Amino acid sequence: MHPGSKKPVRDYGSAHYVSLSTIVSTTYPSTIKEISCAICQSNIDISKRGETNVVQCSQCHEATPVGPAPKGKKYARCQCKCLLVCCETAIKIACPRTNCKRVTHLISSSSHKTMPMPSVLFTCAYCCNPFRSEPPTDPAGCFVQCPHFQCKNMTLIGGSRLATKWAIFYTFLSVIFIALAIGVMWSAYYVDQSSRGGLYAGYIGLFLVAMIFLVRSIFYWTIQVSERQGSA
Repeated sequence: MHPGSKKPVRDYGSAHYVSLSTIVSTTYPSTIKEISCAICQSNIDISKRGETNVVQCSQCHEATPVGPAPKGKKYARCQCKCLLVCCETAIKIACPRTNCKRVTHLISSSSHKTMPMPSVLFTCAYCCNPFRSEPPTDPAGCFVQCPHFQCKNMTLIGGSRLATKWAIFYTFLSVIFIALAIGVMWSAYYVDQSSRGGLYAGYIGLFLVAMIFLVRSIFYWTIQVSERQGSA
């Protein structure tokens, strides 16, 4: 509830608990000139934001933080997408929007601080836009999806060895099933005409499975690696 408000905020029933991913604590370095809206993923120009730590999206008109909350405060987002600023120790806040007024119960501040937050900046190999992600724990790399609305491509961070491993695996499976399909087709010439229908069906099924594995292997062979730019 805002200071000075005389009308008490109503709780419309069940408690709404905010997950860790809903607590906003992202800080962007000064070198970043454009970010994605936290709601609709549209690009927002922050090169001329001045001293403000919150910018508004021109598409969905929701606020996205680009800097830390004021001292002793923290950001949280209501289920209606409204960005809220509340006391750092608050465990329950109310949405100020007249069409919402939802009372939201937050997780404790201490448990939020212990959670590792994404702190590494990458450049998407497909759309060339920056995005943040946790650093991969596997030295072979890991798969992530680009968060930008116009892209949404699956990409690799931390190296290409993981993709190579899966590409070889699916290529091997496709070769096995193609060989089985050829074997079934070849055996059809040595059986009675009445029995060939089942063999033809088996050949088609094996060939389709082989094609699915082949397409999957091509995906892993051609996936792009997004390069790490630095840590915040």
